[in-house]
Formats: sequence, structure tokens, C-alpha cells
Amino acid sequence: MQDNKESGNKMIIVNSRINAILKKLDEIVDKHPEIVLKKGTYDYSKAPPEVRAEVDLYLEEIANIHYEEVFWHLAEYYYLREADPSQIDSSLAEYLLTEKENGMAFIPDSVIEDILDRFPELKKVHPKIYETLGQKFIEITEEKEFYLWNVRDEEVQHMYREIENIAKSGVKGVKVVREKGAVHVKYTDAPAEVKKVLDETVEKIEEKLTEIMVYRIASYYYTMLNDPSRLEFRDAQIAIYAKTIGLNFIPNDVAVDALNRFPELRELYPEIAEKYKKFLK
Repeated sequence: MQDNKESGNKMIIVNSRINAILKKLDEIVDKHPEIVLKKGTYDYSKAPPEVRAEVDLYLEEIANIHYEEVFWHLAEYYYLREADPSQIDSSLAEYLLTEKENGMAFIPDSVIEDILDRFPELKKVHPKIYETLGQKFIEITEEKEFYLWNVRDEEVQHMYREIENIAKSGVKGVKVVREKGAVHVKYTDAPAEVKKVLDETVEKIEEKLTEIMVYRIASYYYTMLNDPSRLEFRDAQIAIYAKTIGLNFIPNDVAVDALNRFPELRELYPEIAEKYKKFLK
């Protein structure tokens, strides 16, 4: 478990990185007063294209630092939940509740529900937290074709079997093929009522898969910071796979560590390796 000194050091690093970026943004504002709407409010769209591109990079970096911070707290929560639940304190609990309320939808509902069970007094402090539970943040594409992670989880496998049973029953336009590490689901030409049912099922599958990935990546993050010799290829691969399917909240430093620690991932996921090319050893 990380002690208070380590926690403090982490926060100092996070704050110094954000302050450095804010200083650069202030320098841009000084050079381009036309973007100032009023004190503290800026419209970067009024800046030249090259400046807007620079600002976008800085804002993306700030967002990623925020994701790192949230994952760091999630990693600590998961570790303590398994190692010694009595060590989960109210400050950690309140941090995760607040971040969930502030739009960090990837924090699993199961984490929030567990926290509220452990600290029922926080229900009064966060009366709107229940509004965040069950929120949908997975969008089902119009193409109705998916390559889903074939994870060994009984809840997920049960839902895969439900889709397979629909396909086996002879419903037109439903295709399910189990491939290496993935389940290919396609129902582009299925009847409207079947599409509706399968949309709901696929949405549940993707939400569950995201929850599993968040847990595994948070665990990777904790091990990376505390005992990197124990890191395994499969967890590194999950982190990179998550990036390929558009889960942008996965911390960049996890992706970089995975690609550097397990170089074979660069061949498996060349587009991600290219994105982080300048950080690879």
C-alpha cells in the first residue's frame, strides 16, 4: 500500500505538470489577446490555426493527467479492497464519488455502490451520486457490427450465448462467430425488433467489458508504480487493446510503459505504437 508520503509526492508531480501547462497557456494568451473574452474566459478558436493546434495538445495533456490521477486513486482502491478493505478511508471514497459526479463515467458503478455501502454517511454528502449510476456512455454504431473481447467472464459469456442462440434459431441477419480472442457479432440486416434487443445486449456486454478493462488497467497501474517486476504481458495487452477501441481515458503513461516493457505489442498494435513513437525506447 502506498503511504502518505508517496501519495503526497504523486500529487506534487501531478500539480507541477498541470501548472507547467497552464503557464504555457498563459504565454499564448499574452501573445494573442484577441482570444480573451473576459478575465479567465478564452476563445481559442480566434487564434491562428497553428496556435489552436498547440492549445489542443495542451488541453489533451491536461485531460490525460486528470485521467492518470483518477486511475491512480482507482488503483489504490482496488488494491486495498483485495488486500485490506479496512484501509479504504473516507477521503479516497469521497474522491471517487466526486469524480463520478463530475463526469468520470468510466468509474464502475460497482465501485460507487461498494463505497456507499462502506460509507453510508456519504450518501447525504453526495445526494446526486445515484443519478450517475446506470448512465450510458457506450454508443452502439449504426453498422451493428462488433468485434468484442472474448473474456473469460461468466456474465459476459452468458450474454454471448444469448446472441448465439438467437442466431441459431434462424433469425435472419444475425451472425455470431467466435474468433481468436474475439467474438464477431453482426446484425446489420436483422429485423428492427431484433436489432433493439441485440443493441441492449451488446451495450451491456461493452459496459461489462469496460468495467473489467478498467479494473485490469488500474491493477497494472498500481503494479507499475509499486512492483513493476510482477507486470504480465496479458495486462499490458489489455491496456493497448483498450486504446485501439477508443477508450481514450486510459492513461498515456500506462500505454507507453506497456509498449516499452513488452516491445512485441508494437507489432500487434502498430497504430498505437506510431502514436507514442517519440516516447518509445
